[in-house]
Amino acid sequence: MKKIDRRQFLKYSACAGGACLVVGSSPHWLFKDQAFAATQTLNFTITDVLKDMATHNTLNQGQCYFWTFKEASLPAEAPGPHIFVTQGDTVQLSITNALDEPHAWAVPALEFSTGPIAPGETFTGEFTASRAGTFLYYDNLNEPVNRVMGLHGAFIVMPSQPSGTRFTPYDNPTPQIQRLFDEFGNAPWWPGLAWEQGDPATNTPPFRQYIWLLHQASPNLFAEVGDFTPGEDFDADDFVQRFLHDQFSPVNANAIPQYFTINGQAGHFSHNTPYINPNNRVGEPALVRILNAGLWTHSMHLHANHFYVLSVDNAAQSVFDRDNGDDNDNDTDPIPGGGSGSIGDGGGSSCFINTAADADKLAFTGLYPLPPGTAGKFALARCLYHRAHGCGRLDADLSAAAGHPQ
Repeated sequence: MKKIDRRQFLKYSACAGGACLVVGSSPHWLFKDQAFAATQTLNFTITDVLKDMATHNTLNQGQCYFWTFKEASLPAEAPGPHIFVTQGDTVQLSITNALDEPHAWAVPALEFSTGPIAPGETFTGEFTASRAGTFLYYDNLNEPVNRVMGLHGAFIVMPSQPSGTRFTPYDNPTPQIQRLFDEFGNAPWWPGLAWEQGDPATNTPPFRQYIWLLHQASPNLFAEVGDFTPGEDFDADDFVQRFLHDQFSPVNANAIPQYFTINGQAGHFSHNTPYINPNNRVGEPALVRILNAGLWTHSMHLHANHFYVLSVDNAAQSVFDRDNGDDNDNDTDPIPGGGSGSIGDGGGSSCFINTAADADKLAFTGLYPLPPGTAGKFALARCLYHRAHGCGRLDADLSAAAGHPQ
């Protein structure tokens, strides 16, 4: 593989609010002049972090303790960075365990795991990204405690070549999915751009995609796990029972999650950012990849466009589950914790999508209307949750020459 030495932040819509790393060479699915964090080796430290959450301010102590995969080129953040690779690339790993019990790094769907890494030890190795899809990397020891504590992230494998006339998100799509993507930007009923087409004149990237990595955080229970006897695993059954079923407390004195996050962001920041909330024009099909690293089931809901379910747990669909505008059918199917998927929207007048849950995966595609004349540049270089001022805190806006935020 051609070695890439640049290690800058990826200016790409799929960053979805956090940090992205591109592994390998020749990522054909980015603009040629686009800056990104490129690496030959993923260099992780398994460590912990105290994160400022959406409710944290001078009057309220809104923080949560997490375990995290910290990549050497990026600030500590929970969850770990989105990782993009191209199908067939070799992924090289160096992972050091700085915590006091054994941990691991795994992509079970790609049949890879480091196995237990003892405290203070470092694993080095490699594996091949053998198939395209939406995957979760996480610590698969003492399940689900280690994963839910923050040791997880999105692992995206892009296809190395078109599966037909046009690219799809898959190396082996169903004929129905291939036809849909072949017709984007080509058929009269799908005017505009193909998924793989961008428009530099309007700062529109090719391969438009968003990642929604769902999670739930319990500050009380997470702090208890962090203070547990060094070297011993917290009881997984007790963790799950209290996380899901602890008694109600009006002052949050229980183990029930207090924060429900998308890409580590809660509240206002989980939906009012262009990295998470798709902002596209009519005729710009976009892919939404949904994963759930937590334990609670979620059903995602969008307005204004038709969405087509392309895959569930990376199984490409032959019959699309599409919203038809019925008010009784306006949510995604539930995605349990530990699941994932991808969704695609064809650009109709209303949008409803399926859901994601515990480590589940879904995939969708869609077109999103903006009023005529709306500025085409969005804050693609800004990240809301890995900041220079500390984990979860915001940096000041960057200003363009005209004084508008970048």
